[in-house]
Amino acid sequence: ASVIDPEDPDVPYDAPQPAFTLDSLILAALNCETYGEYQALADTWRKLNEDTAGLADDGDARKKRFGKNDDPAHFHQYFQIVVDVVDDSGQPVDDYFLEFFATDDDEDVSDAVYFHSEVLEHVHVNARMPARRCFLIDRHDLMRNFYSDQTSAKVLCLSISAQPPGPNVRYFDDIGQGAQQHVVIHSEDDSKRWLKRNSTHFIQIVIPRNPADNVFTLRRAP
Repeated sequence: ASVIDPEDPDVPYDAPQPAFTLDSLILAALNCETYGEYQALADTWRKLNEDTAGLADDGDARKKRFGKNDDPAHFHQYFQIVVDVVDDSGQPVDDYFLEFFATDDDEDVSDAVYFHSEVLEHVHVNARMPARRCFLIDRHDLMRNFYSDQTSAKVLCLSISAQPPGPNVRYFDDIGQGAQQHVVIHSEDDSKRWLKRNSTHFIQIVIPRNPADNVFTLRRAP
């Protein structure tokens, strides 16, 4: 709707130097003819994104820009992760749980609780293929709160557990546990970050399908 009406007073980005409005940004995109112009435009828009995101922590700037101290959550940046989980035979795994955590200490779950309740804003399960899900992550809350008050660098880890598809087949080695390993997907150290701001990430997770010993039974022929 904002593209339909670029003159909406809530839409313009009135930075003093230079002045951006939605209609000027649209025209700039349509008039981009060379790769050099594209690079320059991309750099300008990246700065615009960062300046806009900075309003989340600056109530005075929000009031000056919009005439009111608007909700800081309107200026948060996000990650999006689209996940597809299959077993090693290519069959979809519909019933699984992705766990996000920051430490290997099983007794300290405060980071995981905060992430799942505050940083992870929404999980959308594909109605036709439940093995495919979309995770919306609030980058602002991750950087400002999840990583705060730490004496050492913290990382964001991801692991998975899945419900067995039947009594004679399970995933992983232990029916009561999920994966014994995890991957680091984000860190305070920007050189170790897989998640990129304002981006959608596509991942496929392949988990083992382990038949129980009694899946196949041989009987002596008469």
